[in-house]
Amino acid sequence: MRIVFLFCLITLLTNQTRSQGVVQQVANSVGLISFQDKSSGILGFGTGTLIAKTISDKGAFIFIVTNRHVLPQRTQSDSINFKIRNLNEESGFFNIPIRIFEKNGDYSAAIRLDPDGNNLAVINISEQFILNKKLDYLVSHMFTTSFLLPKDSVRANVELGDEIFFIGYPSVLYDKRNASPIVRTGIISSNPADDYYFNETYRGTYFSKTGELIPEKLNGFLIDANVFNGSSGSLVFTKPKLFRLAKDGRIKYSTNPDGQVTVLGILTSSYFDIVSTTITRLQLGGVISAEQIIKTMEPFVATEKK
Repeated sequence: MRIVFLFCLITLLTNQTRSQGVVQQVANSVGLISFQDKSSGILGFGTGTLIAKTISDKGAFIFIVTNRHVLPQRTQSDSINFKIRNLNEESGFFNIPIRIFEKNGDYSAAIRLDPDGNNLAVINISEQFILNKKLDYLVSHMFTTSFLLPKDSVRANVELGDEIFFIGYPSVLYDKRNASPIVRTGIISSNPADDYYFNETYRGTYFSKTGELIPEKLNGFLIDANVFNGSSGSLVFTKPKLFRLAKDGRIKYSTNPDGQVTVLGILTSSYFDIVSTTITRLQLGGVISAEQIIKTMEPFVATEKK
């Protein structure tokens, strides 16, 4: 189905408002993903972020980007709810129901998983925007795929030790009244231009202690940050541009709240200390590169271009 809608969409995406700092703009595109396990009744939570992909002058796709493991398994639930702040109403928010599985047990046509097996899922919610015009205003707060930094650009733009931030719902901590997420910070801990390969000792011991299998290759890098359950699905952004200020012969740095940011990738897991006798987090998180987000979106775009 051809997605042509929101005649002002591309203008809004290109000329995003500067009335708020860029971090606040990012937060406005982040929502809470939840579902209720139909057997246990336990609630599952995670983070999703809205990103738009324009198709020349025809319109755009609207996606939610999250982790695969944030979505329910077939036996848990057939659908999720995406809750995001409605800035047009005081203390208001949108609840967007999204079907994940069809009756035959297959994933919905709106779902795409990372083709290389990374813990990444992209959900096409363009149809919801067509059906509910009240959602249109969200477009001005979204980021487009032009903000995603491909791997071949990483080396020239970011490096080891650079500061990053990510926005989500750690340990399901969120403002009940406003459905607003939490901003966290950290630094890039491994070379962002290289994929990260976990050694066999760590992988084997990790599995024996936690029962979780870590793939040998992460199409991405590590960050030093406090990553907890609920942060899953958070996109990782560069810090807004830093400007160097000279005063009294000293060099200082200040953050420009209106500076540009780019999406480096999406959080996937936080890792544990395998040497400790207790299960202790290392405060290290894995980031799947933005290149994989683009790659996962591509089947939707390719279908549209035919």
